[in-house]
Amino acid sequence: FIDMLPYIKNLNLPVVNYYSIEIYFRLFMPYLLSEYEKAIYLDSDLVVVQNIALLWEIELEPTSVIGAVRDIGMILHYNTTGKEYVPMEYFEDVLSEVNANNYFNSGVLIINLKKFKENISFEQIYTTISQKQWKFPDQDVLNVLCKEKTTFLSNKWNTVPYTTGNRIIENILMDVPEIYGKDYFSARSNPGIVHYAMWEKPWKYKINLDFELFDYFWRIAVKSPYFTQIIKNKKRNCSLAELVFIFEQYTQKQMSKKYGCDDIHYIVGKWWMGKLSNCPVKYDIIKIKEHELIVEGSIKLLESGLEDMDFYMKANENMIKCKIFDRYEDEIFGIENRTMGKTIGFKAVIPLDKTVEVYQIRLLCIVENVQIFMGCVNYGRFSPIDKVICGQYYESNGYILTVNKNNLVLKSNFQKIKHEIQYLKELWKRKEKKYKKAGLVRILLSILKKIEKRQIWLIADNFLMDDNGMAFFKFMEGNDSKYQKTYLVMSKNNEKYREIKSKWKGKVLTYESKLFKIMLLLSKGSITSVYDKRLINPFGFDNGAYRDILADRKHIFLQHGVITQDLSREHNKYCYNPSGFLTSSRLEYQSLLGEKYFYTENEIWLTGLPRFDLLYHDEKRYITIIPTWRAYLMKVGKNGKKQITENFKQSNFFKFYNALLHDEKLQKAVKFYNYTLCLRLHPLMKDSIDAFKESGESFLELNGSYRDVYAQSDLIISDYSSAIFDFLYLRKPILYAHFDKEEFFSGAHCYDKGYHDYEQDGFGEVCYDVESLVDILIEYMKDGCQLKDKYRDRVDNFFAYNDRNNCRRVYEKIKELK
Repeated sequence: FIDMLPYIKNLNLPVVNYYSIEIYFRLFMPYLLSEYEKAIYLDSDLVVVQNIALLWEIELEPTSVIGAVRDIGMILHYNTTGKEYVPMEYFEDVLSEVNANNYFNSGVLIINLKKFKENISFEQIYTTISQKQWKFPDQDVLNVLCKEKTTFLSNKWNTVPYTTGNRIIENILMDVPEIYGKDYFSARSNPGIVHYAMWEKPWKYKINLDFELFDYFWRIAVKSPYFTQIIKNKKRNCSLAELVFIFEQYTQKQMSKKYGCDDIHYIVGKWWMGKLSNCPVKYDIIKIKEHELIVEGSIKLLESGLEDMDFYMKANENMIKCKIFDRYEDEIFGIENRTMGKTIGFKAVIPLDKTVEVYQIRLLCIVENVQIFMGCVNYGRFSPIDKVICGQYYESNGYILTVNKNNLVLKSNFQKIKHEIQYLKELWKRKEKKYKKAGLVRILLSILKKIEKRQIWLIADNFLMDDNGMAFFKFMEGNDSKYQKTYLVMSKNNEKYREIKSKWKGKVLTYESKLFKIMLLLSKGSITSVYDKRLINPFGFDNGAYRDILADRKHIFLQHGVITQDLSREHNKYCYNPSGFLTSSRLEYQSLLGEKYFYTENEIWLTGLPRFDLLYHDEKRYITIIPTWRAYLMKVGKNGKKQITENFKQSNFFKFYNALLHDEKLQKAVKFYNYTLCLRLHPLMKDSIDAFKESGESFLELNGSYRDVYAQSDLIISDYSSAIFDFLYLRKPILYAHFDKEEFFSGAHCYDKGYHDYEQDGFGEVCYDVESLVDILIEYMKDGCQLKDKYRDRVDNFFAYNDRNNCRRVYEKIKELK
């Protein structure tokens, strides 16, 4: 053991991020271990899986002073750099001397101590440390000083897991140069050393983050004399289900239950895991009506069987039974996908009586006649209150709601001004400036609400600014109301910002402005064509001081298209809690009332889409191909935006559409029947247009608005895109290209199969190869691209409305909201 204090006490060694002074110790090794010729250096956050002698026996190249493993994370950062990762400027400015694809991780090193000392002096090291603002001080410095003196080792000697940030499997597969990616994936199947190099350590993060490599840690941890301490730390950020899985997996014991007088205890072998009362509860949505309180939330249980469990809300002495349902958020662990945890949803409707001054409300579970009060309650992002700020309250329909530990407290006899003053005092007492600012904002809002008599509605569109949001905004501006004041919200970085701002003067707000946040707090709600968190809560985690105000706002989801697939993962009620969700057909309406979405008839509106009102005819004898995007062919580019992957040309997507666009038979038919073949790519895949043009420009690229494309086209070829419904609304023919059906619905994209069967319910022929698609297309051209009676009937029966009053219906539905 060497005491390092005498060597470092007079040195100014900068400490950055979460790194400690000890990171520099490895740099002293060649100068303190002069009696040795060679050493292996190992970080402390790793597991040596194979015999360390195998690493020791590796011979370094004659010119090398160290042996190291390329850092797969930094190579990935360099090849996919965006604003949230290591920026390109860091590689270009700070690490300009280093080839980014040869950047190595310093957690595992073979050091030729003698040669290192001969080639690099400690003065060089110390000077280099002081020269720049390094992100990873010791590692960056070693990379600069050893850039031409390194033998690169196989990734098996420093195999790092996936992380929650940039280093995920999809990015490694798509963005890391193939030679390094192959080495990494080969190492994963037979690692020599597993290095938990980032924040995401197995003792801190879910075991399923990278079970294949986290497994090595837990195999050894369970045999360690420190296992008790490891588990004690793990419990702080670990669900009960994960804890039981770890114990059952690595101790080979099975869980048992023991009933106490007021709880159920879970035990594995001699280890106590926890108790039922500590299973996490989240109150997602709380609504106060005139005669009832509605509480909706979720409970993460250890057990999947609910036959012997009942949940109740106890309001004073009244017991109100909760409706229980599956939230489809089970906890699944390990390679064998063991389901260990069950997330259930609950809804309680508690009757209220104004003669009762105070209600104390708490969730409890009854099992085997044992009453168990749930003691681990938290509050979801849509809850009007939480327990973070003392004095926080929510007022609605003559009641005040507050929190007292795990109890909801509802009062009917109160003075609102008294609660507000008390709350403002609490905000002012806090040290952080954001709370003092929030107090001033709340005072400002109370003044502005008395001045502004009209309701403020914020309307937002997608980045193209040509969707349902813009259509509805134009309708509102054309039907000026004494009761509503509408603003269009967009980013100032949008390429159409200047044009739209000049056209709608005084009516445009930018997400980046403080005025937007004030207007959002003043507004009655947001009306959007795409889900944007900023229009529900622009304050992020700093929303605590505004929870009551944000909870009273409505969110109307105008939709981006017609839903035929199962999109419950991203559009269920608990994702953004809309007050209104637009649909266009009765089938779509019924599908959204399905069990996975959790909506009621109050939230699902059958109105039609606002943009349908603006559709028109201007046929130019265009045959237009409009494929939807593919998530598995996208990556985050160096500008932080999505772009296509390098292997795009090897994809089924490119091969099919490229073959179709350049098919000789089709080209001859198009000329013969006097049509023009056109291509309109999804905006996210627009960068791929050059790849299709390489084989010759045998098609016309369409770049106008989608509305213009629909108007000008006589027939559309698509795959799974919801864009075709605008075209069908005009009663024009479509063809489906389903060459990659299995791949598309395998989970690689973001869709699951829904209620719509393309063969049975579709609005055109379904084709699975280029040849059959070309043959059917030629038949349509012969007939002047007429919609067949069979499909016209299906279209007529599909849409609930076939008029230009969609905006009007949406407006009337919004007005009905209290």
